[in-house]
Amino acid sequence: MKRSDDPAICWKQNNNRYLALSKVAQMYLAPPPSSITSERLSSVAGDVISEHHARLNCENAEKFIFLKYNASLIS
Repeated sequence: MKRSDDPAICWKQNNNRYLALSKVAQMYLAPPPSSITSERLSSVAGDVISEHHARLNCENAEKFIFLKYNASLIS
């Protein structure tokens, strides 16, 4: 396997060898079926970067957006 290989094809070829990992890889390598995910992320970003937080630098804003978007996975 080379770094230039297509990961989706690689996982499909090694499906039997790494069954559990293959299922996870295929789930996360697949593109989302709709634009809802990106729209939801844009909405979260709009909530985080409001007038109150307008002075956030990019790095901190990115961290807040990540935390807010993934909060349901943490609790």
